[in-house]
Amino acid sequence: MLALASAVLLSGCVGLGPRIARDGHAGYAQALSDVAKRQVLLNIVRLRYADVPTFLTVNQIVANYSVQGTLNLGTDFVDSNGWSLSDDVNFGIGGSVTDNPVVTYAPVTGRELAELLLAPLAASDLFGLLLAGVPPDLALGIGLSSLNGLRNVQIGPLGAISGDDGFAEALHLLVSLSNRGHFRPRIETRGSARTVLLMLDRDPASEPEMRRLLELLQVDPDAKELRVEQGLFARGSSSIVVRTRSMIEVLGRLAADVDVPADDLEAGRTFRVSPPGNVRAAIPRLVVRNDRSEPSDAMVAAYYSGRWFWIDDKDVASKRIFTFVMLLASLAESDRPGQAPILTIPTG
Repeated sequence: MLALASAVLLSGCVGLGPRIARDGHAGYAQALSDVAKRQVLLNIVRLRYADVPTFLTVNQIVANYSVQGTLNLGTDFVDSNGWSLSDDVNFGIGGSVTDNPVVTYAPVTGRELAELLLAPLAASDLFGLLLAGVPPDLALGIGLSSLNGLRNVQIGPLGAISGDDGFAEALHLLVSLSNRGHFRPRIETRGSARTVLLMLDRDPASEPEMRRLLELLQVDPDAKELRVEQGLFARGSSSIVVRTRSMIEVLGRLAADVDVPADDLEAGRTFRVSPPGNVRAAIPRLVVRNDRSEPSDAMVAAYYSGRWFWIDDKDVASKRIFTFVMLLASLAESDRPGQAPILTIPTG
């Protein structure tokens, strides 16, 4: 029995390391994802209330596991015949595993915060997301401030500025052509520089929409390829110039969609939003709900100033927008100098 119990304990300890590596990695990865989503949503809500956005990064996680095992063996030394070992033997096996992780956080401040929030998004990142399957209405409708002189709508704490009707129409045409495979970007890399080319596949069926799009962009109506440049002014008939938004502009734009209590509006805790008439045609809307009680079915929820704000897990359109914003935040974070988070999971 003693040999069998020892074998059971040893086999459990031998198999514990791989299980910790597998389950611990997945668990911490999920936890980091949840924290990142909650932080982005909370900053969107803060901007809705004219509060200061804050970012805290996880630099290192050290998972300290300890394993303890016990083996109990007992018998009676006294039986009816006197002092002798009894044939009644009792034994028990026990054990425990404790996890005491050490997490190192670092606030993002100063130059790093400015680079994260204020630097314009790279045009190659926005158009590269189209190659990953992100629809143009998200990547360009949210990420662009202007498209070859066509101004996107601006909504924020200072009010709303109407965009050009041509921007909404051009975005609609880009979505239609992209869905049918007539519009696709190509990224060319030379050293650290990345160039974006828009490939236009023309055929008789798509020609009316294609010509209207090129007319709105004021480029060569017979073009089959357009070069994308980042700047303010158009420079030729075979290229288009885009001005991208910064992360603070993206978050501020989405903050205008946060549902807030009427009492907070009346008390002046947050600003009123009066969007221009053409805003919904150009930009998808993120629906963020609020209540005093914690939601039971939320994709992500954050607690702020006595209320819960959340995105409904059944609201696929809002989930799609928020996932895109998380991708933008990850891209902006990757361009910021610093060390990537380290996760150490002991398995010995």
